[in-house]
Amino acid sequence: MEVHLLDEIDVQSGADSVEWCPLCDHTDLLMCGTYQLCGVKRVGSLLLFKYCTQRKKLQHIVSAQSDGILDMKCHSITTLDLIMRCNTQRYQMIRNYHTSDKAPFDDICSLVTANAGGISLYCCDDKLDLITKYDQQGLSLSLDWTIRKDIIVSSSTGKISKLDVGPDHLTKLWSWSAHEYEAWIVACDRCSDDIVYSGGDDCRLLMWDTRISCQKPVQCCKHHEMGVCSIQSSPHKQHSLLSGSYDETVCVWDNRYFGKGPLTSFSVGGGVWRLKWHPVNCNQVLVACMRAGYKLLSLEGGKMSALWSKDLQNPEHLAYGVDWKRDSEIVVTCSFYNNLMQLWGLVL
Repeated sequence: MEVHLLDEIDVQSGADSVEWCPLCDHTDLLMCGTYQLCGVKRVGSLLLFKYCTQRKKLQHIVSAQSDGILDMKCHSITTLDLIMRCNTQRYQMIRNYHTSDKAPFDDICSLVTANAGGISLYCCDDKLDLITKYDQQGLSLSLDWTIRKDIIVSSSTGKISKLDVGPDHLTKLWSWSAHEYEAWIVACDRCSDDIVYSGGDDCRLLMWDTRISCQKPVQCCKHHEMGVCSIQSSPHKQHSLLSGSYDETVCVWDNRYFGKGPLTSFSVGGGVWRLKWHPVNCNQVLVACMRAGYKLLSLEGGKMSALWSKDLQNPEHLAYGVDWKRDSEIVVTCSFYNNLMQLWGLVL
């Protein structure tokens, strides 16, 4: 495998989250979130870039100041989705944040960020439009979109909440205490809208079924020896998911058999902050390994191995963000303390 550095950008603050737009017509859009502690205030920014195919470079489009961003996720929401979520009096609100010539089934690139102060919902095109905010107690640490396009969010209080997405509001539907300490990560199952996974500083990987009471999880695993800080359900295979931990281990699970332990595991040499399945190849996973940099893992033959590793120049820097461009073998990474976002081209 050959990997080439295509571009490198100093984003002027601690870069900890990156997301490519998943929409077919906008796969060249890239978002980067930053976080910085200024005295007692946690501040950040959201930066929008566009990838130039000919030059293989990123062009900065616009930035927006915000509370410190800890996580973010992109999704597509159609105009019709929003109309179905509002009453007739609120229909006009939709026009406030997308062009009036949008057809009912046109996709809108929606980005939700987990901030130090709560949740923020943006629409992204050639600009960043802040639609609404939702304040919650504690830090919003992680979030994910459900299949029905609601939002699940985890917090530093250990709670998990579900939010309804309206045309001009985010409304809490319900909330429950999931972890004794920080709930570092939450992820929605890609095949079932009712299944939610969470991981926390209590070292537990939990599975919840929201059709029944969330007083207790339907599956509980204490395999990881330190806090669970990354989970991602497979978009390719039902029942399959990944978990990562401060114990420097990536695990592959079948969600029906948590009690039997992981199907396979791999030590990456650093705390596993983010995991991203390849959008097409079910056997490749990107990993942000904090002080150990970045890795591309292969799952061929049911065992994990490293196809590519990139160490950070300074071990005090932290690799926090990774993502795949949806329509090409291009990867974006970001790291904390050196404020760096990098674009890589992979030749498999």
